Formats: sequence, structure tokens, C-alpha cells
Amino acid sequence: MKNKTILTLTESYRPWLAKMNLLSFEQLMFSDLGRIIEKTDKRDIRRIEGHGRAAFLKRRLHSEMGKSLESYLQGQRAHSAAYNEHLHISALQQHQLPVMNTMAVGEQRCLGFPGAGFILVEEVKGLALDSALDECEDAGQRDRLLQSYGQLLARLHEKGFYCPLRLKDIIVTQDRESLVMIDRETRCPHAHHRSSWRARRSLLNAFRRITRTCPSFDEAQKGTVMAAYHHQLEQG
Repeated sequence: MKNKTILTLTESYRPWLAKMNLLSFEQLMFSDLGRIIEKTDKRDIRRIEGHGRAAFLKRRLHSEMGKSLESYLQGQRAHSAAYNEHLHISALQQHQLPVMNTMAVGEQRCLGFPGAGFILVEEVKGLALDSALDECEDAGQRDRLLQSYGQLLARLHEKGFYCPLRLKDIIVTQDRESLVMIDRETRCPHAHHRSSWRARRSLLNAFRRITRTCPSFDEAQKGTVMAAYHHQLEQG
């Protein structure tokens, strides 16, 4: 049976996509584009640059049937990982939370189940938060970055988003004044009801992942994050 393809282009990016000849599902999903960042038998990540912009293309070559069945059993429409990331980005933007922009997204479907899928997102210019903290020599500036991270975690939890947020999932923009989330792949793209239990689990998961990759993240820095987190919740 022939696969059905879904392709959604963000209208504000259509002129750039046209200049780059990126207007079809086949071109975005299967062509040899840009510079390869990561490539396995399951996924493919590339950086594409031209005409004054840069973007990242994430492609999943297939979707796991078990995860799709689980989604349907939970009363949710099953999607590829790439399309779920697009849905999550859209949900975050609806709540005015700082996140990268989707330029194009697509997936193949057969008999109601997702197969291959991709998402193209605009590059957020700046430095990953973990690198920014490592390079920061000013203690005050380091504390401000940690406080901004804690405030962002609180805003996410206030809105019902509990996907763990690692330092490397955040870009400190070039003006060093704002944080923007990237890599928002998740199986639960929509907001949950507010839950203190989910919030605690999300914080534990985030800190566990951070300490695994960032040995310099100590109890003092964690305390700075948590103080800002609780202050934001009190203000909200």
C-alpha cells in the first residue's frame, strides 16, 4: 500500500525554503543535504546553510511500532519522533516559552501508523548553556545564567511541561541576555495538568543528566538554580 506523506511548511520561511529547493517531502527526507552532524541506521542530523540562514535537519528513518501502539492505547494519535518534536515546539510557543522555530516538518504514514519523519528548525545563534557556564569567569554572570535556568524550569512546570531540560538543551543567545530551548524531542508533546510529583521527577532527571556530563555542576550551583526556581513559582 502506498505511503501517505504529510508536509507542513512554516509560511514565514517559505521564501528561504524555495531558494534552497526544500519545498518537497522527498527533498527534505531523502536528499543528501548540508553537512552531516550525526548519522546512524536510525537517525540523520545535518546542518544546512545558505542565503543568510542556517538550519538543522533531523531525520528519523522509521518509527517504532510499539511506541505507536502505546500512543493509541493512551488515546493519542501516533506520530514520528520528528513530528512529535514539532507538536511540542508549537505547544511551548503557544505558552510564550522561548524555543527554536520549526521551518518545515513531515512524516510518512501507512494504515494510520507513522514511518519516516523529519523536522527542520532554524539555528539559534549563541552558545550552549553548559559551555557558557564553563567559559564564564565572572561569578555574578554565572549566577545570573543559573538563575535564568531555574526561572525557565519553573515557567515550564507552571505550564505543565515536564520534559527534562539539560544545560546543553539551551542556547544563551548572542546578546547573552536570553535563553532559548533546542532539541525538544519527547513522546509527550502536550502540556499536562500541573503536578508537584511530575515537577520533582523532572528536576531530579534534569540534575542527574547534568551532573553526568558536567562535573563542575556542584551543590552550590544547584542551590542557585533551585532558589530561582522557587522564587519564580512564588511570583507566578
